[in-house]
Amino acid sequence: MKKAIYTKKALLVDSGSQSKPFSDLSDAEVQGLSLDRRFLIAYEAGLNLATIALYCSGYETHGQGHHWTTFQVLPHLMGSEYQEFAEYMDLCRTKRNIGTYGRGGQISESEVDELLKEVLNFKSVVVDWLKANHPELIE
Repeated sequence: MKKAIYTKKALLVDSGSQSKPFSDLSDAEVQGLSLDRRFLIAYEAGLNLATIALYCSGYETHGQGHHWTTFQVLPHLMGSEYQEFAEYMDLCRTKRNIGTYGRGGQISESEVDELLKEVLNFKSVVVDWLKANHPELIE
C-alpha cells in the first residue's frame, strides 16, 4: 500500500442514489438476476465503500490481494468497531471468489439479503464518517 495524493475534486463523493457505490445497492436488489450476480454486486458496493475510506485517508491498493488489503486496513482507518464488518466482508470476498472463479450456484437468497443489509448499514456509516472526518469531500 502506498500513500496517495488526491485533489479534493477527485475525491468528492456524491452520496446520491445514482453514484457508485450507491447505485450498486439498487442493482443488487433486482430480483431477476441470479443470486450469484446479486451477491457479487452487493459485495462490490461494500468494497467500494471501504475503498472510499481508504482513499480519503490518503491510501490506495493495487494488484493481487487488493480486496483483502482493503478490508484488513479498514478498522485501522475507521476504528476498531469496524473489525467485525471487515471480517464479514473478507468472508464474503472468499464466497465471491468461489462464485466468480469456481463454480456458481453456491449463494443462497439469505446470504444475499444479509450482505445487502450489512452493506446498506455500512453505507450510512461511511456517509456519517465522511461528514465527520472529511466534510469537504461529500455533497
